[in-house]
Amino acid sequence: TISNSPGYVVSDVMVDGVSIGATGTYTFTSVTNNRSIAATFEAEAGPTNTEFELWMISHGWASDFEAQGAIDHDMDGALTREEYVAGTIPTNPASRFEIDLEPRISFPSQAVLSWPSATGRLYFIEVKSNVITDTWSPYLSNVTATPPLNAHTGTWNEAERIYFRIEVQKP
Repeated sequence: TISNSPGYVVSDVMVDGVSIGATGTYTFTSVTNNRSIAATFEAEAGPTNTEFELWMISHGWASDFEAQGAIDHDMDGALTREEYVAGTIPTNPASRFEIDLEPRISFPSQAVLSWPSATGRLYFIEVKSNVITDTWSPYLSNVTATPPLNAHTGTWNEAERIYFRIEVQKP
């Protein structure tokens, strides 16, 4: 008998290196030499799981999704639920949503704004020139994802300091 822990199901059984599918039992008959059996398990996805819960299961959490989503498991500064929205990996501290701004050497008034993107996301870019007193102003809206990286070349006054922020939405 092959037994799973609560919240997990058998996803495959290999006998002597050959898959026999997801089964709960196997009987060796006429054993005359060494034989092997290996079982693989995966988190159980119920018929009522939300997309977020299925994503959580795929990253190793099988229950208590809301509480687990409110924790920064990989200590990268983003809560697990925020990583779901951003499309980053919640167990990898190197997988972060970061904005990069690179000046174009041949065009000094231009720079390339880039950020990691994930399928099914929309991005809203806002700007301001004074981080303390200005309010955020829309710059680009409803930018669709172009995984693995979105990039936008813009023209800004070289003497002006510009601050950017990007809101990610998963419709």
